[in-house]
Amino acid sequence: MDRRGKTAVILMGVCMALAGCGSTRLEFLEDNDLVVAGNHYIAAITQEGDVKLVYETDRVEQEAMETDWSGAVRLMKNEEIPVAISADGTLLVAKGQTYEELERDMQDTLKEIEEAKGNVGAMFGLDVENAKEMMQWTNLQQVYGSYPGFGGFGLCKDGSILEQGILYIGLNEDEVSQIQSWENIKELASIYSGGHVAGLDSDGTVHTVKMKNVNWTDMQSIESGRVMLFGLTKEGTVLYTDPGFGRAYSTEAMKDIVFIAAGYDNQENIDVVYGINNKGKVVDRFGEELLGFEDIVEIDVTTMSPIVVIGRKADGTICVSENADEAMKQAVAEWNS
Repeated sequence: MDRRGKTAVILMGVCMALAGCGSTRLEFLEDNDLVVAGNHYIAAITQEGDVKLVYETDRVEQEAMETDWSGAVRLMKNEEIPVAISADGTLLVAKGQTYEELERDMQDTLKEIEEAKGNVGAMFGLDVENAKEMMQWTNLQQVYGSYPGFGGFGLCKDGSILEQGILYIGLNEDEVSQIQSWENIKELASIYSGGHVAGLDSDGTVHTVKMKNVNWTDMQSIESGRVMLFGLTKEGTVLYTDPGFGRAYSTEAMKDIVFIAAGYDNQENIDVVYGINNKGKVVDRFGEELLGFEDIVEIDVTTMSPIVVIGRKADGTICVSENADEAMKQAVAEWNS
């Protein structure tokens, strides 16, 4: 080979190397469940294992905020009240309330509601039974569902799956058994109050019960709104199930996403999804960036309007979207100080 030939080969190698350097390799973020947003509150866990909590201005829950939350390592995505998970995998609830205390509170509430009859009492009794069983769970990695509402699933550290309250409400025995037979599950998600369930295994395959047209493989994570399942692919794109009612929906504008979180907009009656991109910024499904969200490693989204996003930065500080009310903004400022 003459000098010109050798030069051409070298130049080709350099071009190929440069092309490789130009490609983006995504580094996905782990969902540590250190921040969470419910219907009317946001919460975060400090490095010391304490839970920082604030409700919206018109929903003051002073007893819950003053609870000794020490020893928390994760937060459950729970709509009405904050629930944490301890290092040994047990539930920690607001006010340190036992299920017996919860039952007494519910009975007092029933007495105050003159028109409460029959079915309402049965509903409250079901809640108490769910609380009683779920408080006895141990070795938990995460809980998916509602405490003490309709119950849910507990994903244990050994990969086993617990169930409470879902049987006969949304699923039958065979369907619950099918879910509990799944192996190497690292995440669960449920929609329609637990009536439809999905599980993501360590190979990136999504297993489902009562969900149609979900043949997802090579997935990084899954998240659920109220009626939609969302999935993050290992290429950094976001998948979703049918929003229903013939609605148009798209996540095509979400590019190079390394983390997703889902919520619900009750004013528009539709699920929403947000993502952290590979630059550490947060975008909505239209690709629009949220102001003030920089160097973000974890987010969560409220399950009621107005949609509030809470984020945790790489340095451990917390941020909240501009539409949060003053109580939330003030609390975040105090947490960070």
